[in-house]
Amino acid sequence: MVAEANQSRRTKSVAASPPAHNVLNIDNKIEQAMDLVKTHLMFAVREEVDGLRGKIFDLENHVRRLEAENSILKRTIPNDTLKQLHLKL
Repeated sequence: MVAEANQSRRTKSVAASPPAHNVLNIDNKIEQAMDLVKTHLMFAVREEVDGLRGKIFDLENHVRRLEAENSILKRTIPNDTLKQLHLKL
């Protein structure tokens, strides 16, 4: 009876620990999953950066247009009107 219990414990401990090749397979699958996550994350970041670059380009063009418009308006309005605008700001 004691011998059977000892044999049963040894069998359970052997069955409970996975073989080395299964551990390597699991490690490889984890590594592949991490690589896939990294690839998706890098793609999402690149996409976001490209979108932000486009917005920055549009905003810089808008600023240039407004500055040109402002320059023209400053040249064409009377000086006293310009002084009044500066006083209000």
